[in-house]
Amino acid sequence: MIHSETTLDELLNEPIIRKVMARDGVRTNDIRALMNEISGRARHATHNEAILLPPPGQMRMMERRA
Repeated sequence: MIHSETTLDELLNEPIIRKVMARDGVRTNDIRALMNEISGRARHATHNEAILLPPPGQMRMMERRA
């Protein structure tokens, strides 16, 4: 049996995930932006540094203020 990791697209297309996101006011673009931000920070961080980000809903609020 071959096990593979679930892709972000697969997760974001799950009906239960969509319902929770809708309830919380989170869009797929919010999650993608968050993942891109984490990826960029991870590339530049040493293994001892923590990568801290606000929740996606707060990121969207911060983008609106900018």
